Amino acid sequence: CTATCSRQGFQSRILQCVWYGSSRPAGNACRDQQRPIVMRPCKGPPCQSSERQLH
Repeated sequence: CTATCSRQGFQSRILQCVWYGSSRPAGNACRDQQRPIVMRPCKGPPCQSSERQLH
């Protein structure tokens, strides 16, 4: 998550289409397929006592 000290941020992942079994890149074979979400909102870890004083 890109956020710090209980703030809002984003979490992302890399998505690659591969052939089942071989895990080799499938190239254009996936272009018509629905793609899963690659980014979502997230909340950063709790603030430490010293961080609370700075914000």
